[in-house]
Amino acid sequence: EMSRMRAVENRVFLLRAANTGISAVVDPAGRVRAKSRLFEESVITERVGFKGGQYMTFYTRNGDVFAYGCMLFSAVFLLTGFIKRR
Repeated sequence: EMSRMRAVENRVFLLRAANTGISAVVDPAGRVRAKSRLFEESVITERVGFKGGQYMTFYTRNGDVFAYGCMLFSAVFLLTGFIKRR
């Protein structure tokens, strides 16, 4: 399920290959297109697409910039309150 969320989050196909687990192809909407069973030797053939940079999400382009901005805003807010109280 976490892998499916990464595909949706980044709007890309996810190709998961596992030696003893479940191998799968997940599309950008999070739908499992094909998968193997647990501990089963198999070959999965599926068409996938590659997207260019214009389809990248905010998080894919900027990483944790938003989280760092929130931390900075919180720190400034707390420091301002602490200084005014003194």
